[in-house]
Amino acid sequence: MVKREGKMKNNKDNIDWNLAGKIVSGEATENEHQKFNIWLEKDNNVDVWNQIQFGLDQTDFVLTKEKIDIDKAWNNVQSKTGLKKRNYKIYYTYAAIAASILIIIGIFLSYPIFNNNNNFTSLKTEESIKQIQLADGSVVNINRNSVLNYPAVFETHERSVSLNGEAFFEIAKDHLHPFVIKTNSVKIKVVGTSFNVKESTDYNLCEVIVKTGVVEVSSLNDSENKVLLNVGEKAIFNSQSQKLIKEENSNRNYLAWKTKEITFKNDYLNSAINLLEEVYNVKINNTETINPETKITATFEKNTIDFIINTINKTHNLTLNYTTKE
Repeated sequence: MVKREGKMKNNKDNIDWNLAGKIVSGEATENEHQKFNIWLEKDNNVDVWNQIQFGLDQTDFVLTKEKIDIDKAWNNVQSKTGLKKRNYKIYYTYAAIAASILIIIGIFLSYPIFNNNNNFTSLKTEESIKQIQLADGSVVNINRNSVLNYPAVFETHERSVSLNGEAFFEIAKDHLHPFVIKTNSVKIKVVGTSFNVKESTDYNLCEVIVKTGVVEVSSLNDSENKVLLNVGEKAIFNSQSQKLIKEENSNRNYLAWKTKEITFKNDYLNSAINLLEEVYNVKINNTETINPETKITATFEKNTIDFIINTINKTHNLTLNYTTKE
């Protein structure tokens, strides 16, 4: 498990707090969203933002259970960011305060519940797939090049984590404490179910596919923009257009990265090659010799990439080989 406390502290000083406030409140323009996404891609800024989002999830709980000195929180914001109080409205209800990113960040920086680094872990998988069991018994399989942020103990009415990348969740049932996952663009809420989440920043898309149970998916910037998914359905959210759609899942191999169980049914071989590269983390060579119209029908169950490549070569009279990605 990889902890990133020191780096996070430094990166908080580089946040454009005005822009962050607009992102959270849903007031950011398309250009501002693009600017924010550029910032996210630098250094470990995704980890920083995910930790702040985790802090946001705790705000209602802290405001109602603890005696928070709002003036102290604001003074902390001023000392950290240089922002002037006269530029922002002062909110008086707990719900409104929770919506104010600047006040929340002040609380986040001031109070131990948010700065208890021993209670919060950022797990980055890099070039390997990892499985972890959370404190509530939920199991998460995390794909390569992904980041999961989670607490050692769930201390609020919601069991909250954040994800950047792809993971398969098997959530332990607890009707009193819903499980919430936040990505950079959507919020996923469940009680007990299993589903796959995949966010592709290259294509501004986030995809949620339900294997068991029921899942609610909503836009991070607009909680009213939401869909309810049942078994065999998926949601696709476009962070650029803010469009959220629901449809039947036709991708039979969406869990192949985890299970290594792959089924091709009259699929184009070139598309099959792309999937194999993703699942086995390899680069397949000599693909230029493949006829674009060539199709494949086959089932592979936990086979090695060597076996699969050899089978394809013999079946289609090819000379494909592969190299492992670094």
